[in-house]
This record gives sequence, C-alpha cells and structure tokens, in this order.
Amino acid sequence: MARVDLYDLLVRVTKQKDPRVSYSEVSAGLTDHPDPHHGLSVPLCELNCECKKAGLPPISAVVVQRDENGQLGIPGVGFWNCPAVEPDPKTGLARMEKWLGFLKQVQNAKWPARIPGLG
Repeated sequence: MARVDLYDLLVRVTKQKDPRVSYSEVSAGLTDHPDPHHGLSVPLCELNCECKKAGLPPISAVVVQRDENGQLGIPGVGFWNCPAVEPDPKTGLARMEKWLGFLKQVQNAKWPARIPGLG
C-alpha cells in the first residue's frame, strides 16, 4: 500500500513553480526519513502504481537527483525500473523527452485529496 505522507508531499511539489524535489528533500520531509539513495525506490514505485490504477501520471517524476553542482536534474534509474513507468528509453535525449512529458502531465493533473491504495 502506498504512503499517504509521500503522496501529500509530492502533490504539494506539483504545485510549485519548479515542480521538482530532490530525493534528499523527500526523505527529510517524511517522518521516518528513509535513506534517500535506497529507501525511496519501493515507496515511489508503489505510489506510481497506485497513480496508474487511478488514471494519473507517475507522480514521482517530480523526484530528481542533484547533479555535481547541486542543481536539480532528472529522476534516477529506479524511476524507469518501476512497472508503472514505461521502460527506460535507450538514449539520453529520448529519456529526457519522455521525462519532460511525464513532468508536464504531472503538473497538469488534477490531483485528488486521496487515491485508492493509499494507506
């Protein structure tokens, strides 16, 4: 069952001018502070699966890595490994285009207060 607190946090991010948040910021925003490098993959994937069942785009598209300069970048490999997200495109350009499409869908979605499967 997907986490309500994670959903609520990411819905707030979708409403920001720059709808991206780092894995570390997500971890810090959750009460149990999961490891941002390994502890978020499963909860984010579970949430994406519930979003897909509800006819919504993969909300974890807003969760991204920071580059070597500390700038917000793109999602990690776990995003593309989630069954609720299409397989990882083969080229960097295709990956960027697909992710930007997801990000736009996430920004434009009408996020309900709750979706089924949150617990």
